[in-house]
Amino acid sequence: MPAQRDGCCYCALFGDGKAPESGMSRGNSMIAEINQRSDEIQDASMAEATPGAFESGHDVEDVNVVIQDVLKLNPGCDEGLLRQGIEYDGKVVKGKVEKRLSQWTLSGAGLSSLPDSFGDLRVSRSLYLDSNRLSSLNESFGSIRVGRDLHLNDNLLSSLPDSFSGLQVGGAIYLHNNPVDAVPGRIATQIQAAGGKEATEEAGQAKEKEAAQ
Repeated sequence: MPAQRDGCCYCALFGDGKAPESGMSRGNSMIAEINQRSDEIQDASMAEATPGAFESGHDVEDVNVVIQDVLKLNPGCDEGLLRQGIEYDGKVVKGKVEKRLSQWTLSGAGLSSLPDSFGDLRVSRSLYLDSNRLSSLNESFGSIRVGRDLHLNDNLLSSLPDSFSGLQVGGAIYLHNNPVDAVPGRIATQIQAAGGKEATEEAGQAKEKEAAQ
C-alpha cells in the first residue's frame, strides 16, 4: 500500500504525522550541530587556558568606559589610537556570540597615567603599555589579569605598587628601560629583560658571579 502524506501510514511510522527529512536536510542538520559543538569545545578550551578571561572579561561596553576614563586623565591622547589596538574574541553564551577583550596594544599612545578602572581589565592574550610616559601605577593595577604577556617596558616607572606582587599574568612581564630598582619577589621570575629569556638568564648569571666574588 503506498504511503499517504496526510494519512495514517506516516503517523504510524514517524509518530507525529510529519514526513521524514530528506537525506540532504538531515546531513545539513548534522553538520550544523557538529560545527556548533566544535565552537563550544574551542571556547571551553580557551577559557580553561586563561581562567577568568572570558567569564569575567571586558566586553565592548566595559572597554568603552575604560577608554573614557583614560581620556580624562590623558586629555592629549587620541581616542582613535586607543581603539585601534583593541582586539576581541567571540564567545558563545546562551546561543549568542559575545565579544571579550583578547588583546590591547597601547604602545606609544602618550599615556602618562592610568585610571583605577584599568585594573579591572581581563585580557585573554597580551597587553601592551610600552613606550609611554607612565611614571607610576595605581594600586588597582595589581588586580589586572593578562593571559599571556604584559609589556610595561620603555616607560618612566621608578617604583611599583605593593599590589604588583598580586598580578595574574600567564606569560612574561617586560619592565626593561624603566628606572625601577625593586621588583616583588613573587613575580621576579616572570620579568623579562630587553633580550628576552636569554638576556634574563645572562643577567642572573652575572649577579651570581658578583655575589661569589
